[in-house]
Amino acid sequence: MISNTNKQYGFTIITVLILSMMASIIVMQSLKDSIIQERMSGNFQKKMNARLLSEKGIFDAHDSLNQLLQSNPSMTIAELIASSNNGLMTGTGYLAGSEYAVAISELNSGTNIELKSVGEQYEGENTLRATFELIQGSSVSPFSDAVIGCEGVTLNGSGTVDSYDSSVGVYSAATAEKEADVSTIDPDSDVVLNGHSPIYGDVQSTGGVSLGGSSPVYGNIHATGDVYINQSIVEGYVWAVGDYKMANGGTIYEYVRANGDAEMGWSAKILNQNNFGLDILYGGTDKFKDTTNNSHYAGDEYNINPNIAPVPEYDPTASDYDPQDPATNCDPIDIEQEITTVDDNAIGLQSLSIGANQVYQLTPSSGRYTANGSASISPVTATVFNETSSIYKISDFTLNSNSAMQVTGGDVILYVDGDFALAGSAVFTIDADSSLTLILTGKFSVAGSARIIASQHGLTSSGLPALSIYSSNTDNNGVSISGSSDIYAAIYAPLTDVKVVGSGAVYGAVRAKTTTISGGGGFHFDQALRNSTNGSLPATSSQLVLKALKYY
Repeated sequence: MISNTNKQYGFTIITVLILSMMASIIVMQSLKDSIIQERMSGNFQKKMNARLLSEKGIFDAHDSLNQLLQSNPSMTIAELIASSNNGLMTGTGYLAGSEYAVAISELNSGTNIELKSVGEQYEGENTLRATFELIQGSSVSPFSDAVIGCEGVTLNGSGTVDSYDSSVGVYSAATAEKEADVSTIDPDSDVVLNGHSPIYGDVQSTGGVSLGGSSPVYGNIHATGDVYINQSIVEGYVWAVGDYKMANGGTIYEYVRANGDAEMGWSAKILNQNNFGLDILYGGTDKFKDTTNNSHYAGDEYNINPNIAPVPEYDPTASDYDPQDPATNCDPIDIEQEITTVDDNAIGLQSLSIGANQVYQLTPSSGRYTANGSASISPVTATVFNETSSIYKISDFTLNSNSAMQVTGGDVILYVDGDFALAGSAVFTIDADSSLTLILTGKFSVAGSARIIASQHGLTSSGLPALSIYSSNTDNNGVSISGSSDIYAAIYAPLTDVKVVGSGAVYGAVRAKTTTISGGGGFHFDQALRNSTNGSLPATSSQLVLKALKYY
C-alpha cells in the first residue's frame, strides 16, 4: 500500500520540473533576445566603422593626389589618375577585417575629379563620393580676398559685403556673388559683426567670430577661437577650435563642429540640409535648452571631439613658413623694403597742393595745370615691384576743396613721401583704361564730400587696378575714408588701420593691419583684382578644392 505522503513527494517533483522548464524557456528567450541585440549592435558598429573607413579613403587619396601636385603643379586630372595606379587606391584600417577602395575618375572634361570610396568591415559597407575641382597654380595677388584685417576685422552698421567681377560688368546687387571672403592672419585676431552687416562669403578667423545683432553669413565660418552667434544665420557650416554658442536663436543651414563646449538656446537650429554626418559634434560640455530643436544633441553620439584644425596663421617659426604666402603673412610683398627701393634716398622732394578752382592733369609723362599747360612735375625712372618704371616722387599731396585732379593717358605711378589728402568737395578722376598706383609713407584720407571717381572699375589693359594704394604707414588709422561718396580702390596697408566710415560704398579689396567698416555703404569685392599684376607674388601650386561630398 502506497502512502499519501509518497504521492505528495511525487507531485512535488513534477511541479519543480515544470517550474524549471518554464524558467529555462524564459532564460533561453532572454538569451535569444540578447543575441539578437548583440548582433544588431555589432552590425551597427560594423556599419559605422565602414563609414569611417570610407572617409579615411577620401582623406588618404586626397593627400596622395596633393603630393603629386606638389611635385608637378602642371599635372592634369588624366595624369593624376594615371599616376595613382590608374585610378584605384586601396588601404586598410586599424581593426581586423577593415579595408577601403577608392576609385578615381574624371568629370566635366578635365575640370573636376571624383573620388568614390567604399569602406568595409566584415559585413558592414559604406560608400562616400567626393567631388574636387582642380585649380591650376598661378601668380597670387595680395588682393585675393575681399577684406583682410590681419589683427582684426570689425563690420558695423548695415552695409552689405558681397562681390562682383568688373571684367564681366558693373556691380549690381541683383547679380552680386558670394566670393567676398573675410579673414584675419595674426594669432588671436577676431572677426566681429555688429548690427546688420551681411557677408556673402566665407569667414576665416585666427581668433574668434562674433555675429552680434542679426548679421548673417552666407558662407562658411572657420575659427581658431570661439564662435558666438546671436539671432543670425549661417548658410554654410561652422567649424570652431574653441567653443560654439548660439544663445539667442539663429539657424545653421549646414552642420557644426566644435572642439570645445557647445551651447544652443531657444529657437536655435541646425538644419544640416545636405546630410553631412551628424548635425553637430563637440568635444566639451553641453548646454542645450530647446526640447524641440536641440536638446537631443546632449546625447553621447554627439559628444565626440571632431579635432578641427586651426586656421592657418602667421608663424615665422614654422618649418613650412613661406613669407610670400598671403594667407599666412600680412605683408607678403614687404612694403617697407619696397618703399626703400622706390625712394632710393630721394631728397628735396617738392609738395603738390592743388588750390581751389584749379584743375591738375597727371599723365604717364607729365603733371601740369590745365590752365597754363606748363609742367610742374616730371617722372623719374625707378624700380617698382621688381620692374623699371616711370614714377612721380613728391613729399606730400593735397587736393583742396573745389579743386580737381585727372589721371589720364595710361598707367601712372605716384610716390608720396608723406600724406595724401582730399578735402571738401575736391574731385579726383581716373579715366577709363588709365590707372593710378599710389605708394606712400604717410596717411591717406578722403573726407567730407571729396570724391575719387574711377571711370572704369577693375583692371586696365596692362593688368593694373584703376586705383591701388600701397602704404607703409605705421600710425593709427593710416587709411581713412569717410563721407557719402563711393570709391573704387585696392588697398594694401599691412602696417596700419583702415577705417571706412559713412554712407559711401567701397568697391575693390582691403588688406590692412585692422579693418573697420561702418555705416550703410557696404563693401563690394572685385574678383578681377585676383588677376592684378602689380604686387603679384610667385606662382602657387595647383590644388584640389572640395566641391561636394555625399554618403550613400
